[in-house]
Amino acid sequence: SLRSNYLSGPLPLELRDMGHTSPVFISLAFNLLSGTLPADWAAPRPAAGGSVMTLSTLDLQTNSFTGTLPASWANLSISAPSPTTLVLSGNALA
Repeated sequence: SLRSNYLSGPLPLELRDMGHTSPVFISLAFNLLSGTLPADWAAPRPAAGGSVMTLSTLDLQTNSFTGTLPASWANLSISAPSPTTLVLSGNALA
């Protein structure tokens, strides 16, 4: 978890390329991240060994993201048996 670390700037694409294939929990909540949510961030990316990283939770609450949720985010990898939890509250998203 990278929660409450005063991280700033856009949502880092490198987090999608961490090399994990088991369901991953990512929390960047309560930071200073800003800008729009990048459409390509939610696109499936091969992890180590060529398999796709699967998210169990992506927590981006209470940052400074703006704009709208890109349509591609509807395709976030789903971990069986539970769907991905996406937390975006506390941002300025339309």
